[in-house]
Amino acid sequence: MKKIFTMLVLILGAFVLNAQTLEIYEIQGEGMTTPYEGQTVTTNNNIVTMVLGNSFFMQTPDSRSDNNPNTSDGIMVYLGQTPEVEAGDMVNVTGTATEYYDMTEISNPSVTVVSHNNPLPTAVLWDENTPSPNQPWPENEIERFEGMLVEFYNGVAVSGTNIHGDFWAVAKSQRTFREPGIDYPHRISGLPVFDMNPEKFEIDTFSSDPTLVKGGNVITHVKGCVRYSFGDYGIYPIELEVDTDITPDVASDQPENQYSVGTLNCHVLNDDDNAVLQTRVAKFSKYIREVMKSPDIIALQEVENNNVLQTLANKIHSDDASLNYTGYIIEYDNFSGLNLAFLVKDGITVTDNFLVGETATFNLGGGTYDTFDRPPYMLYAQIDNFAFRVLNVHLRSRNSIDDSQDGEFVRVKRHEQSLWLANYLQNIQNSNPTSKVAIVGDYNAFEFTDGYVDVLGQITGDPDPLGALFEVQNIVNPPLVNLTKNDAQANRYSYVYEGDAQALDHIVVTSAFNNYVRYFKFVHANSDYPEYFENDASSPIATSDHDGAVFRFTTYPIGVEDGGVLPTKFVLNQNYPNPFNPTTTITYSLPVTRGVETQYTVSLQIFNSLGQKIVTLVNKEQAPGNYSVQFNAENLPSGVYFYTLRAGDFVSTRKMILMK
Repeated sequence: MKKIFTMLVLILGAFVLNAQTLEIYEIQGEGMTTPYEGQTVTTNNNIVTMVLGNSFFMQTPDSRSDNNPNTSDGIMVYLGQTPEVEAGDMVNVTGTATEYYDMTEISNPSVTVVSHNNPLPTAVLWDENTPSPNQPWPENEIERFEGMLVEFYNGVAVSGTNIHGDFWAVAKSQRTFREPGIDYPHRISGLPVFDMNPEKFEIDTFSSDPTLVKGGNVITHVKGCVRYSFGDYGIYPIELEVDTDITPDVASDQPENQYSVGTLNCHVLNDDDNAVLQTRVAKFSKYIREVMKSPDIIALQEVENNNVLQTLANKIHSDDASLNYTGYIIEYDNFSGLNLAFLVKDGITVTDNFLVGETATFNLGGGTYDTFDRPPYMLYAQIDNFAFRVLNVHLRSRNSIDDSQDGEFVRVKRHEQSLWLANYLQNIQNSNPTSKVAIVGDYNAFEFTDGYVDVLGQITGDPDPLGALFEVQNIVNPPLVNLTKNDAQANRYSYVYEGDAQALDHIVVTSAFNNYVRYFKFVHANSDYPEYFENDASSPIATSDHDGAVFRFTTYPIGVEDGGVLPTKFVLNQNYPNPFNPTTTITYSLPVTRGVETQYTVSLQIFNSLGQKIVTLVNKEQAPGNYSVQFNAENLPSGVYFYTLRAGDFVSTRKMILMK
């Protein structure tokens, strides 16, 4: 026994004697990996900064730092068991320099505590410029801080807490949004590039005791150690002050004289497991009732079958007996087994429903392919004599769009889908310019170009001027209106990917329908909220990975008094005030003719006393109703001016006086 003990002492002694004594910054080096990988190293008199369950971080005291911005003074020590050290201990460590999934650490260590209660090294301050928000990023932009203490103030969470206890954050006050362009580092000359918001990083609060936040919550202060895990850099916080309000952002209550249409991707709502289905429909019921405020028509995506749809409708009625929804679904043979569906509330008459585009195909590389895996689903609806249509869409995702093998197919398919829809919708407008159509759902596309395909620009006829690889063809006129652009920029998202808020779900309306739109909003309780609630049937939070959107309309156009009484004659009223300085309001009325709501081509123009046109205030199609337009003459001299209204065969001119 004595011989064995002596041999162990000799082996351990040889291990320590053969170790190279280095500073932490030497072990870390200036590159992405340690230059001593696999070698035995010793580093002495460093300060423990943070203790984890089976490891700890330590850092060189400030007085011994090399002050090299490209090397880290900190490192993780992995023991595989509970460390017998505390923050503030000065320690000597001998072990093997290791890259564990690209994070430098010392493994299989021997640890000696030299002293206690030492001050921690000074944390590096991060801010709006560190990490850098600009591309190209230095390879070691965050690697140079790996293992070190860092801190920042007045940042913001840019995602909800995931099931691992992590959330994305930035060390600045503005959250990150998806921007136009091709994902960096891919480039095509002359086309926009999205820089991927490289300033993002994760805050890891651990799954055992997570801090639950939602995107947009203010982070007052964070101090912690930088780690690298599964391809992302993050901070293990020692100190964390963050707003933990996770109240859902809900729609307003619906006025009595308005009607509503909503859209929601249900994220694989199936009946494979009945217990799971019951939990999920309970959550969807709460989300639809409490967050979306029970729209009259709900367009759903990713619903497996009629049984699932009816189970959801029944659950909503069970939770609120005043809500009676009828489900509509046409199960279509597609690769995912998931379908488009509608829930329609009592009081809305459905006159028809059918799939469109089932036979549409496109050619590529000698092959012929279906344009739609999930053909759009059209619903004809009526409220009294007010007829409108809702087209439910779920388009091809951007997955693999940059891939060297599959990317071309993805790009062409997305382009072909947008072309088909543009032609289909323009045919509707050509056949009846007053058609009221809402095209809603998961477009898997942004309100701007992604650099390859401007999906929404092609469908609406309102292209992004930044352009795309596939140029938008001039098909849709008058342009459709994407209501996403009506929402406040800070609220303009339905999905969050790695901290980038983005709108993938949209509600687009024909210009004729837009005259009746009164309200639009993305509602939030899913995309940037904590995943921890996904199995909680009592909460609407984390019901899906997408958020819903809702728009509301009246059966009479904007400008008509709330009673819904349409004018019976043309009127151009005297501006008020008159004289004015510098703004005045001009009102006019367009009548119903023989009970028919005919669209009028309307122009309202301002002329000076010489008959020269100054400005056109209105130049578009308008439905019968009462309208109000403000005129600002801030840049005009005092004098007499005239305004002329033309609507069909009606022409009227009035005089006004600008007196400064």
